[in-house]
Order: sequence, then structure tokens, then C-alpha cells
Amino acid sequence: MALKLPDFLHPYETQIRAKIPVGWEEKPNKNGDGWIWYDPSLPDKRRVRIDDANPKGSYVQQVAHVRVNTENGIVTINGTLIPSGKLPEAHIPLSEYIYWSTWYEP
Repeated sequence: MALKLPDFLHPYETQIRAKIPVGWEEKPNKNGDGWIWYDPSLPDKRRVRIDDANPKGSYVQQVAHVRVNTENGIVTINGTLIPSGKLPEAHIPLSEYIYWSTWYEP
């Protein structure tokens, strides 16, 4: 069965896929409400996860958002690195991410 990108991502699909490196794989996130693209050689270290808005989540989760993992840390909206994806700064609004120049930097 082919993987199906969540409906909320369809308007942004071209912009997102243009950032994802060739050779990366993709799959639904564990909750089924988002999507992950990842480097198969470093699946937990180099990846982009996009989650749909969660009206019951924290304020940063109430809009569709992106988490960008690199081997050096989690990337924030302004491109700095932080050690934990649990911090609010780790959640980049999708509306901002679509304008980034690469998968890992604004």
C-alpha cells in the first residue's frame, strides 16, 4: 500500500519536498497526524517531522509545526541549535518553515 501524505500538507507539498534531500525516506509520524522525512543512514539524527495543529496541545502545537533534527541538535525558527525537542523553540510553524532555504536552515 502506498503512503498517503496527510491532507493538511497538500498545499505545501511542493515547497516541502524541494527542501528534502534526494535519497531520504518518508513515513507517517507515530500518531498518524503528521509526516516524517529522514536520512536512512541517520534516521533519528537527520530528519524533518511535520505535525498537524493540535488545538488541545501547548500554544506552539496549536498550529501545524515542524521539528528539524540534525546530528548537532534541534534547529529553532531562527536557525540556532538547542539540545531538546521538548522546548517550545523546537516547534517551527509550518507557515514559516515553507520559506526556509534548506531542510535545516532558514
